[in-house]
Amino acid sequence: MGVYFYFYNWTTGEKNTKPLKYNSGLHWIPKFTGDIEIFQYVIDINGWDVNDQICACGDNNTDLYIYENGVVTYEYYACHDSVDQVKYDPY
Repeated sequence: MGVYFYFYNWTTGEKNTKPLKYNSGLHWIPKFTGDIEIFQYVIDINGWDVNDQICACGDNNTDLYIYENGVVTYEYYACHDSVDQVKYDPY
């Protein structure tokens, strides 16, 4: 079925729970590839600051995209074990 991505604001500690236009109004999206436009959309609908550090964490707990200062980076590792700032559980 693929990986589903959930958005989390590491700066404020908030999880996105708002419906996203990219997945029929659900708060997560499948097959995310780090598109900056989607990060900007999530930031806008949540009222988050563009200077916040935002992550999109895959439900497989190995894929992580990080939006910081207008740049998206990709990491591949266990989100629960290796991310110092948050132990993110999308459920």
